[in-house]
Amino acid sequence: MKSWERIERRALVDTPFLKVYSDKVRLPNGSLIDDYTVIKKRDIVTVVATDTEGSVIAFEEYRYAIDQTLLTLPAGQIDGNETPTEAAARELLEETGYGGGTYELVDTLYEYPTKDFHTITIVRAQGVSLKKAVEHEKTENIGEVQLLSLGMIKERLVQGDWKSTSTIAALVRALPELITT
Repeated sequence: MKSWERIERRALVDTPFLKVYSDKVRLPNGSLIDDYTVIKKRDIVTVVATDTEGSVIAFEEYRYAIDQTLLTLPAGQIDGNETPTEAAARELLEETGYGGGTYELVDTLYEYPTKDFHTITIVRAQGVSLKKAVEHEKTENIGEVQLLSLGMIKERLVQGDWKSTSTIAALVRALPELITT
């Protein structure tokens, strides 16, 4: 397929957490769009971690933008020159107190590639254990760690308890047995 041609980019919003651009683009059929808006958020990592007993580490976290508490997985922004696996290990330790084990890249996804070009990298951590107390950031409102079996995760998926599309995608990509059994 032919790509669109970006002719011009103008920054509308430029903060450390969000950038909004208005692009002038030429479509493959020659048509011009003068104001195609795209956004860039910081790239993030989502961690599907299991402890030494095979339980998945999850928790509930309040999300201000939707004013709801959601069942979720450890996740966060990839800082500076961190690799996704380094960010995953850091976020897992900060948010849950779990660390150690082995880490493997699973996939990199795009949440809304029509208008947003940030990435969500899924990392699978296995054999982690409790190492220390949690260190939540001031903006985090995280509940107690929940250790969930695959059966409990599947049941809660069916019940609709998981609401974040990136969390659901991370579970399915990192734990394919959820959809094959």
